[in-house]
This record gives sequence, C-alpha cells and structure tokens, in this order.
Amino acid sequence: MKTSSTNVLHAGKYFPRPVEASIELRHGPGEVISWVSAFPGQLLFLGDANTLAALRHLGAGARPQDAVIDLGTPSRLDDALVDIARAALAGRGGSLVAVGGGTLNDLAKILAAERAATFTLVATCASMNGWVSPNASIVRAGNKISVRAVAPACVILDPGILDAAPRALTSAGVADALSGRFACRDWQLAAWSDGVGAASFDAEIAAGVRGSLVPLEDALAGDRADSPASLAPLLDALVAGGVAMREAHSSAPASGAEHLVAHAIDLHEIAAHTPPTLHGHAVAIGMLVSAALWEELADGARDGASTTPALVYSASITARAEALTRLLPTLALEARSIVEAKVARELTRGDPRAVLARALAEEPLPSVAAVRATLARAGAPTRAHDVHVDRAFLRDTLLHARDMRDRTTVFDLAFALGVLPARAEAVLDRSGLA
Repeated sequence: MKTSSTNVLHAGKYFPRPVEASIELRHGPGEVISWVSAFPGQLLFLGDANTLAALRHLGAGARPQDAVIDLGTPSRLDDALVDIARAALAGRGGSLVAVGGGTLNDLAKILAAERAATFTLVATCASMNGWVSPNASIVRAGNKISVRAVAPACVILDPGILDAAPRALTSAGVADALSGRFACRDWQLAAWSDGVGAASFDAEIAAGVRGSLVPLEDALAGDRADSPASLAPLLDALVAGGVAMREAHSSAPASGAEHLVAHAIDLHEIAAHTPPTLHGHAVAIGMLVSAALWEELADGARDGASTTPALVYSASITARAEALTRLLPTLALEARSIVEAKVARELTRGDPRAVLARALAEEPLPSVAAVRATLARAGAPTRAHDVHVDRAFLRDTLLHARDMRDRTTVFDLAFALGVLPARAEAVLDRSGLA
C-alpha cells in the first residue's frame, strides 16, 4: 500500500511483510481539494444528501467538467439503489468518486466492477473498516450478503470532512475497530479447533491488527472518540483492519462472534422493515456478548466446571436449522446447508478443553467492564434497548448465532464445553446488556 504524503497514517507499518494491496491512501487537511484540483479529467461524484453537503462545504464538486449525482437519503444498499445509480451513470464518462461511508463505498465497488473501472473514495466518516476491502454488502431477497467487487484505487481521508462527522458515526467506527481483538482470538481459536489449514490463521496479520489498536486504546483511555487525539489512531486502526482482511483473503481478522451478533441484529431489522442500526453500534453489542462469554468460559475453567458433553450439545441438523430460521427467517433457504457444514466440523474438532486452555494462556482479552467503559466513553451503545432489541432476542442469538456462518468462534467452543446453552442467562447477566 502506498503511504500518505504526511506519513501520519499508513496501515503497512503494522505488518512485517509488504502488503499485497496497491491502494493510494491520502490523508491530511486539504487533501480532497488538492486531489480534485489536480485531477486531469472528468469526475463523477456519487453521494447522498448528507455526504455531498460535506463535500461542497470544502468547495469540491464545483468544477464545470465534473458531475454530481445525488442519491437522496438511502438507508441500505439493495438492488433497487444499484439500479438507480446505474441509470444515473448510464452514458457518462469520467472517473467515479464515492463520497460517503459504508453504503456509498459498497455501491461504488459494485458499479466500478460492472464498468471494469477504478474508483476513488472520499470518506466522510470514520464509521467502519471496510474502506479498502474488495467486498460489498448488499441486501437481496431480504438477506444481507457479501459480494466480490473491486476496492477503491484511492482513499482520501480529509480531517476537514471527518472531524465534522456526527459523533454517532465515529463511535461506530471505534467499536468496529476494537472488535478486532475478539475477532482475531476467534480466528486463532478456529485454527486450534479445526486445524491451521482449515482456518488459514496468519499470526503476522493478527499481530498487525492488535498492534494497530494499541494507539487507539491509549487515546481512548482519556479522550472521547471524536477528539483530535483519537481520530488519527482510529483512522489508522480502521485502515489496518481493512488491509488485514485483504491480506487474509477473508473477513476473519475483523469478524468473529461479535459480528455474528451484529449480523443477526441487521437481519432482524431488515425483516421488521425498521431503520438500520449503525454497523459498528451492532458490533458493540456483539462485543459485549463475546467478552461476557469468554469470561464465563474462563471462570468455568478455574472452577473446574467446564465439561465436554460428547456432542450431546449438538441438536439434530433439522432442529438447529429450524431454530435459526425462526430467529432469522431471511436465512431459511441456506440454514440447513450451513448447519450441515457446521456439524461436519464439530465431528472432527479437537478436544475443546485443550483449546480453551490454549486460549486462556494467550494475552487476556479486554474484560466486559473494560469494553463497556471504552464504548461508553466513545458514545457507542452498551444496552440492548440502544439498538432496539431485547433480552429474549439476545438470548436466542446467543443460542443460534453459531449456525449463521460456517466459521468456528467462541460460540462453538461454549457449546462444546456445555457452557451454552446451560449458562446463557448468566452470560447475558454478565454482559450487562439487558
């Protein structure tokens, strides 16, 4: 990855080997105006009412040869929004510029792939770590899926825009970044449980993610997430998380059990036709669940209460698929195939007691209390009702989220050791969410 001219922000410093990505990363005051003014051809700015207002505030988008496409106020990326944007771009030349956060970036990834072209992202908020990822999330048939597209060729992070973003968006970015510690532990856990080949765990990438979080955690120890002292390390951590996913060819370095909870919240809202919770805020809820579950496992190991019920925990494939479908109806078509794959893994996993012992010998994960305190300082949610779910939903998610994806996480370890479902209520009590 090419580094910024200011050398303030560059994700490559956290990885000991050269990264594969070749993305220009521009960071610093005035970078948007500087880049736009020097661009030799036509630019096609694609944004919504809020993001384009931020762009115009800097004076960009006013060159006579450029075009600005305003998509209004979309809440989710779906095929209808892709169709609208595709029609607006039909017959236009020029270089595509996405102005916004996750939704606009993902939209541009899909459109650029269709046009066999590159695009530039002008980030308007530090709300998630998917800036440099080639994957896009889109809602199809009531389900949110990830599709392969193209990553931006250039990402511009201008404090003149980012500093003015609503605090809620910044706090979402803090949660998305900090969840990397839990995601990397799940990634490592999968390697221990399923075998290194199956999990494709990369210790250097995981170390890079964890290293990128230290400056952010230090800044947050005494500052709010939207303070000048916290913004630079937040940007660094978010970019590093995205680079890690590119390098691993997987979302595993940044998406573990906590993201399963977030995805469940997202699918629940899609089915209910309610406005979406910010991704990072849903991740914050998931991180508290994950932290509480790890603490419950650790306490059980110290007390000698953890046992291995020899797959008694594993209900029939049909029962598990039906339970997942009741919780999240939009997964009905794929539930059985996912559960079948999970059961196949469960039959070949190593001794969960040995896996837990290895996990507890590693550097301790942040405690529930520490996670809650950091999220609160950042302005992220720490209670279930903050994201419009309740205890019953969280309990069902705790019991069935393991079957949402064919990936091993702490949820699977907890079932293998009998902590779930037996201690589900205790885990929720410990999380303090409801």
